[in-house]
Formats: sequence, structure tokens, C-alpha cells
Amino acid sequence: MQQPLLTAVDAFLQKTGMAESALGRGAVNDWKLVRSLRAGRRLYPETEAKVRSFMDQHHATAPCGNASDASCGKRIEVSAECAE
Repeated sequence: MQQPLLTAVDAFLQKTGMAESALGRGAVNDWKLVRSLRAGRRLYPETEAKVRSFMDQHHATAPCGNASDASCGKRIEVSAECAE
């Protein structure tokens, strides 16, 4: 069973240091998305899938160390050391 979206979003934001507005804008072009979720907004399954996909892609493109540094979100080649 997947964890509830807001729980996944909170964990993602804490791990990456990304702003709530950046997540919403990047995932579905809605900078108020996270605030709305906290207020009880429900999403269509397709929208939730876009948010989860954005978070998954962001993790895949983040550098090995701190994902909130200047290169965060840019597509990079993952070295063998990162993949282990």
C-alpha cells in the first residue's frame, strides 16, 4: 500500500529541502498545491500520480550528497558510487 500523499510529500520536502511551492509548481504547475493538501484538498488519481512521479524523478536526478544544493533537480549522470 502506498503511503498517503501528504506524508510522502512531507518526507520528500524534508529530505530535499525543496520549498512547498517549488514542488507544486514543478509537479502540476500549482504553487499552492501543498498548502491545499494540508487544508484537506483531494486530488484526482492522475494528479497524484504526477506529484509522485515528480518526486521520484527528482530523487533520480539529485546528486549523491545533499539534494538541496545548487545542482538539485538538474539531470545528471549517476556515478557507480551513487548507485550502490
